[in-house]
Amino acid sequence: MVMCWLADGLCDNVFHKTMICCTSIKDAANIYAYVSTEISTCKQVQMFHSETSPDSKKQIFECLNNPGSRIKVVIATSALIMGIDMTGFSNVIMYGAPKSIVDLIQ
Repeated sequence: MVMCWLADGLCDNVFHKTMICCTSIKDAANIYAYVSTEISTCKQVQMFHSETSPDSKKQIFECLNNPGSRIKVVIATSALIMGIDMTGFSNVIMYGAPKSIVDLIQ
């Protein structure tokens, strides 16, 4: 899969906070499933989309606001990236073409 670098980087512990922006829940779920399969003990990756439970969303927000958080990668749809000022990310990766110019600018 094209995301093998993600699993390798997490195993080698070389990642700084990274957001992977997906255009659909399906894409986000596929990437998350791949990482979870490759690294069965991986607790550094979280997935955030409109169907994420409120408790999980709260936990992810708290971790993102904590510089010492164990979360290194967030795989997200526009449910996270639209209208929220997120800081502390070293990398933002666009997985798939944005649906609009507004999505790209955000």
